[in-house]
Amino acid sequence: SSALALGKRVRPVLSGLVLAKVGCLALAGVLADLATPYYAGITIAGAHSMKHVWWTNLNDPKQCLAAFNGNTLTGAIIWAAIISGRLL
Repeated sequence: SSALALGKRVRPVLSGLVLAKVGCLALAGVLADLATPYYAGITIAGAHSMKHVWWTNLNDPKQCLAAFNGNTLTGAIIWAAIISGRLL
Protein backbone atom coordinates (compact mmCIF):
# COMPACT_ATOMS: atom_id res chain seq x y z
CA SER A 1 0.00 0.00 0.00
CA SER A 2 1.05 3.61 -0.40
CA ALA A 3 0.84 4.09 3.38
CA LEU A 4 3.45 1.38 3.89
CA ALA A 5 5.64 2.73 1.09
CA LEU A 6 5.55 6.27 2.50
CA GLY A 7 6.29 5.19 6.07
CA LYS A 8 6.74 8.18 8.37
CA ARG A 9 6.05 10.58 5.49
CA VAL A 10 2.43 9.47 5.09
CA ARG A 11 0.87 12.31 7.10
CA PRO A 12 2.79 15.13 5.36
CA VAL A 13 2.05 13.62 1.95
CA LEU A 14 -1.65 13.23 2.77
CA SER A 15 -1.72 16.79 4.10
CA GLY A 16 -0.31 18.01 0.81
CA LEU A 17 -2.95 16.05 -1.08
CA VAL A 18 -5.72 17.55 1.06
CA LEU A 19 -4.38 21.05 0.37
CA ALA A 20 -4.22 20.25 -3.36
CA LYS A 21 -7.82 19.01 -3.23
CA VAL A 22 -9.02 22.20 -1.56
CA GLY A 23 -7.02 24.27 -4.05
CA CYS A 24 -8.59 22.45 -6.99
CA LEU A 25 -12.05 22.84 -5.46
CA ALA A 26 -11.39 26.57 -5.00
CA LEU A 27 -10.33 26.90 -8.64
CA ALA A 28 -13.46 25.02 -9.72
CA GLY A 29 -15.53 27.43 -7.62
CA VAL A 30 -13.92 30.43 -9.31
CA LEU A 31 -14.47 28.95 -12.77
CA ALA A 32 -18.11 28.13 -11.91
CA ASP A 33 -18.65 31.60 -10.38
CA LEU A 34 -19.85 30.17 -7.06
CA ALA A 35 -20.72 32.45 -4.14
CA THR A 36 -18.89 32.87 -0.84
CA PRO A 37 -20.69 30.03 1.04
CA TYR A 38 -19.02 27.57 -1.32
CA TYR A 39 -15.56 28.62 -0.14
CA ALA A 40 -16.58 28.36 3.50
CA GLY A 41 -17.87 24.86 2.80
CA ILE A 42 -14.72 23.63 1.08
CA THR A 43 -12.66 25.07 3.94
CA ILE A 44 -14.74 23.04 6.38
CA ALA A 45 -14.35 19.95 4.18
CA GLY A 46 -10.58 20.48 4.10
CA ALA A 47 -10.45 20.84 7.87
CA HIS A 48 -12.50 17.65 8.23
CA SER A 49 -10.06 15.80 5.98
CA MET A 50 -7.05 17.16 7.87
CA LYS A 51 -8.61 15.96 11.12
CA HIS A 52 -8.63 12.44 9.71
CA VAL A 53 -5.05 12.74 8.48
CA TRP A 54 -3.60 13.90 11.80
CA TRP A 55 -5.87 12.33 14.44
CA THR A 56 -6.29 8.81 13.08
CA ASN A 57 -4.04 6.16 14.60
CA LEU A 58 -2.74 4.52 11.43
CA ASN A 59 -1.87 1.37 13.37
CA ASP A 60 -5.50 0.86 14.45
CA PRO A 61 -7.62 -0.73 11.70
CA LYS A 62 -10.87 0.30 13.41
CA GLN A 63 -9.83 3.95 13.50
CA CYS A 64 -8.69 3.76 9.88
CA LEU A 65 -12.05 2.32 8.85
CA ALA A 66 -13.89 5.01 10.80
CA ALA A 67 -11.81 7.71 9.07
CA PHE A 68 -12.47 6.11 5.69
CA ASN A 69 -16.20 5.99 6.37
CA GLY A 70 -16.02 9.61 7.51
CA ASN A 71 -15.25 10.55 3.92
CA THR A 72 -18.96 10.33 3.21
CA LEU A 73 -19.38 13.37 5.46
CA THR A 74 -16.62 15.16 3.54
CA GLY A 75 -18.51 14.49 0.32
CA ALA A 76 -21.76 15.72 1.85
CA ILE A 77 -20.05 18.92 3.01
CA ILE A 78 -18.69 19.55 -0.49
CA TRP A 79 -22.09 18.83 -2.03
CA ALA A 80 -23.76 21.26 0.37
CA ALA A 81 -21.08 23.84 -0.41
CA ILE A 82 -21.78 23.55 -4.15
CA ILE A 83 -25.53 23.88 -3.65
CA SER A 84 -25.19 26.85 -1.28
CA GLY A 85 -22.60 28.49 -3.50
CA ARG A 86 -24.98 28.29 -6.42
CA LEU A 87 -28.21 29.26 -4.66
CA LEU A 88 -26.99 32.06 -2.38
